[in-house]
Amino acid sequence: MRILLATAVTVLAASSSCCCFGGGSAPSVTVVSTDCGEVELDIRVSAGPARDIEVNDGQARLLKTESVGWFEDTLVVAVPMREAGSLIIADGDQYTDVDITEVSAIALGVSVDGAAVEGEPTALRISATSGPTCDFHGTRLVVQATPEGGGATRSASGEAAVDGFAVRFESLSQGDYDLSLSMLNSHDVLLAEHTAALEVTPPCVDEDGDGSLACSGDCNDQDPSVHPGAKDVRGDGIDSDCDGANGHDRDRDGFEDARAGGDDCDDLDAAIHPGAMVVDGDGDGFLPGPLGADLNCDGKPDVQAGSSGDCDDHNASVHPQDEEPPTGNGRDDDCDGTVDEGTNLFDDDGDGQTEEQGDCDDADARRHSDAVETYDCVDNDCDQTVDEGVDVLRTDDRYEPNDSTDVRLSAAKKVFLGWRGTDDVVSIISRDSSDIETFSIVAHDGLLDHFNVTIELLERGQGVQYEAVIKGPHGTVRTGTLAAAGAELAFGGTADHSDTGTYILSVKPVNSALEYCPARFRIRSH
Repeated sequence: MRILLATAVTVLAASSSCCCFGGGSAPSVTVVSTDCGEVELDIRVSAGPARDIEVNDGQARLLKTESVGWFEDTLVVAVPMREAGSLIIADGDQYTDVDITEVSAIALGVSVDGAAVEGEPTALRISATSGPTCDFHGTRLVVQATPEGGGATRSASGEAAVDGFAVRFESLSQGDYDLSLSMLNSHDVLLAEHTAALEVTPPCVDEDGDGSLACSGDCNDQDPSVHPGAKDVRGDGIDSDCDGANGHDRDRDGFEDARAGGDDCDDLDAAIHPGAMVVDGDGDGFLPGPLGADLNCDGKPDVQAGSSGDCDDHNASVHPQDEEPPTGNGRDDDCDGTVDEGTNLFDDDGDGQTEEQGDCDDADARRHSDAVETYDCVDNDCDQTVDEGVDVLRTDDRYEPNDSTDVRLSAAKKVFLGWRGTDDVVSIISRDSSDIETFSIVAHDGLLDHFNVTIELLERGQGVQYEAVIKGPHGTVRTGTLAAAGAELAFGGTADHSDTGTYILSVKPVNSALEYCPARFRIRSH
């Protein structure tokens, strides 16, 4: 869509002259506003008896009469805008001329809907805008389109409203036109005038019959051998495939694509071509491009191990061994493809909110300022209150009671020359610090194996830590405190049959502030 916009100039002008026929002084007049096709006048007159004040047009025709009371000396009068260049405000035999030649208060905006084509109707959408209280229903808009350089003038008119006015011209010839727009009110009083331009474009055709249209990429619609997709012959001076270059030089580095017979080994990167300088532009010890990249197309790798991957070779503080600053800066400092990870500007837990935006724990997706509070012993909505407004679920998990009796998990089965590992995820609800959950894994060890058991804390209540214990089949014990998601306790075996037997594992909270806190653990042999 071609958009043409202009605004009629608004000039608030008032000049006064006085002829005295006797009596008091002439009225003092100021044009205080012009809006919606009217001129608003602020009139001050001499104090005196009640009388009428007349407003006449430039031809002394009466437009309006306003009364002033005893000792009143000010009044505001609104009169329709006229083509006449002046108004006359008369107080008895005293009067003042007000010049309104340049006064206008209407803005006209012009837009062309779609591309006009030769031989088809051309539609214009005209809109009138001004103050929010104006009502332009019933106004008339006259549009004239005149070819540049003269010629026949085409005109159209119709009713206009504030939401637009459609004008349709039939069969405008290709070329540029000068538009003249006039807005008149229901009394044929000129409200505003505006000029703009209109371009009528040629139709979208395939004149050379090569299957490509001039409006969709054919750079020479008079030659059927020239069109997108044609074979471009090197050195003939003709851009046969309409890619903007003779031959195949898509990156415009002056070297043609090796696949088309040239010697540019990467025709999509202007920095890679024969003779390219292999330099560390910012001196940080890292070259742009991936490991093994051939930047000068000599068939040898120019980027060696340990020097590759500089994503900004103009900034020495940006390279793969750099670190993202703690506060973030909107830049990929370590060239890993992610900006500001681990900072308050990055959503580390993927919950849709960063620390800068109000996430009080960017390592836990359950916690952010837009979250809904649920019973999980966590301050989900970041208001510094845990589980407010939520009923406490005073129920045990499916492993109760097992404070002294273990629950058998998947057994690690012996297989040929080894064993098959196991993986169990258990969800528990700890009533208090005396509530111990116990589990067991039976291992049938093989020869030359190292049997390992791991307890990993997956999810916990806010601030709740767990004491974990693993007892081996021969009395060996491992203990540890799991204080964050991802923390684990591991038990490592030996390379003989001594790892065969039952492993007892237990977890219990050591600082639970709330009753019945849920948690999830991953228990596996590997």
